[in-house]
Amino acid sequence: MKIEDPREPLPPSGGSPAPKDHDAEKAAGRSDAPADKPTASVHLSPHAREYQRACQALAAVGDIDEDKVQAIKDRINSGHYRIDADQIAEKMIRETLSDGD
Repeated sequence: MKIEDPREPLPPSGGSPAPKDHDAEKAAGRSDAPADKPTASVHLSPHAREYQRACQALAAVGDIDEDKVQAIKDRINSGHYRIDADQIAEKMIRETLSDGD
C-alpha cells in the first residue's frame, strides 16, 4: 500500500479522461454542457482547513537546520570540532543492543 503526500493533488481515478475545460469551450462557442448545469463544490470542515494550513506551514519549514550546519562547519574550519570516538562507539553499541528488544 502506498500512501501519497496529502499536499499533492489526486490523479484522475479509474482511467477516466481528464475533465474538460468548459470555460475554454464556451469561449470558443462550443459546449456540450447546458449553461444551467450545476457545478460541483467542496466545503471543508474547520478541522480540514486547520489540517491544510498545518501542511502548508510544514512545507514552508526546511528539513535542515541551516544555522546548526553553519556552526559545525565553522568549528571544523577553525579546528575546534572535537570528535569523541569512545562516545560514538558507546552510542552505536547502545543503539544496536536496544534494536534487538
